[in-house]
Amino acid sequence: MATYLPKHKNKPAFTLSRNERYFFLLMTVLLSMGVLWHIHSTFTERQALKPLKQNQYQFNQACQLSINAHLPRDNAFCQHAQNFNDQLTLALKDQSLELSETIALNVYFQQYYREFSQ
Repeated sequence: MATYLPKHKNKPAFTLSRNERYFFLLMTVLLSMGVLWHIHSTFTERQALKPLKQNQYQFNQACQLSINAHLPRDNAFCQHAQNFNDQLTLALKDQSLELSETIALNVYFQQYYREFSQ
């Protein structure tokens, strides 16, 4: 049996010029760097959110303890907890947390948080 080999190699259907290859490489590197930056930014934001969630928990716990002690629902503990919850919700509404918002929430916590005691 005879095997017939083509005399000419077929050119690939998709080829890039030298400039196009460099451009493709540059765009790939930029896209990769953008993805890595976004991952780092998201991680940093989650790290900044942890203490704020803890502050929110402490405000809400003080409110709940005051309600359990038969204080009215509009007492100072619950009002401050509600204000903090509103500010945190507003800060996270755009799916990102700015440094100024974090500082404002921390200052609010330092000024108004009082542990409930009977």
